[in-house]
Amino acid sequence: MCRIGNRAAGIVALVIVLAAGINGCNTPAGPAGGLQVDYQGSVVQGDGQGGPAGTLLPTQLIVRFDAYDHTTQQLIGPVRNTAVNWSGPGTITPVATTTNSLGEVTADWTLDYSLGSQQLVATLSVSGSNHIVAFVPFKATATGGQALSITGGDQQTDAVGHLLSTPLTVLFSANGLPIYNGVQWSVTTGGGTVSQANTITDATGHTSVQWTLGSTLGQQSVTATTTLPGGGTSSVTFQATATTNTPPPVGCQATGVQHATGITASETWTAAAGPHHVPAALALAVSNNAALTVEAGALVCMGYRASLNFAGGATLLAGSPGGAQVIFTSEDPTGQLPWEGINLTSTGGAPTGFSTIYNALM
Repeated sequence: MCRIGNRAAGIVALVIVLAAGINGCNTPAGPAGGLQVDYQGSVVQGDGQGGPAGTLLPTQLIVRFDAYDHTTQQLIGPVRNTAVNWSGPGTITPVATTTNSLGEVTADWTLDYSLGSQQLVATLSVSGSNHIVAFVPFKATATGGQALSITGGDQQTDAVGHLLSTPLTVLFSANGLPIYNGVQWSVTTGGGTVSQANTITDATGHTSVQWTLGSTLGQQSVTATTTLPGGGTSSVTFQATATTNTPPPVGCQATGVQHATGITASETWTAAAGPHHVPAALALAVSNNAALTVEAGALVCMGYRASLNFAGGATLLAGSPGGAQVIFTSEDPTGQLPWEGINLTSTGGAPTGFSTIYNALM
């Protein structure tokens, strides 16, 4: 019969180990053979601690194993040079060791990230036996825990369809310590888009995405979620306010020039002939190394969901130094029906610098 217990708590439990060819328990290192021996494990220190989840407990765990004569229940002595293994949540250092001259082993316990009660067990196996002959439990309470928190990009305001100026940034940490983990991003209201659906936190525990607002006026939201190492999830929600787009400059109601077919040869859109209209939903293609020149002071009015797309070596030359700004805008007089924007996949020219863009989604 092998006795175990928590001497510090005054609790003794009995475990009977039965196996063919074993008469009672093994004799501990030190005492003479031929005895039936009971083994008792007891806590010396470290039981019942508490600390933040994912952190090292301040007090080392020490457990002692002693041997007793089964018949007389007299103390034989400490169980020396005998294997002890630790098992349980979190990180235990070292996981396996041997008892010293006092029958003791010492270990450091870093708690798991899960909250609440955690239990670690020290088990003794006497040499020559494949059986656990004594074990001692240690308990600790993990507080705080790990969670996502918002560190930037919340509560912004911009026009519908606009890319917000500040990225959405979260921190994943446990009690102030950064954690490397994946984060999932999703638009929950408003119909906008985020630049990435999945990101991974960096060495500081941070990760971020860009948020383009949808077409819904008022409150819009994006949620970031991570799966906790100990199970469950942690989420935070970003809020933004989408306002009415800036009304376009007066002038798009004039007839001007309609551009409804693709451009494959170089041409110039003059200020005098404007405004220049691109019909709604048309992706106007400029290709074949064509150069589209838009004169300084020209007004380009884009229909709802229309776009200008440059490919195949095509270039855009918009405005000129010292000249009036080229205006690219939605032709909707309220500014609430945006156009898609200008896609420059070819090199050579851009609308910035000498141009102003109103109410584009990109």
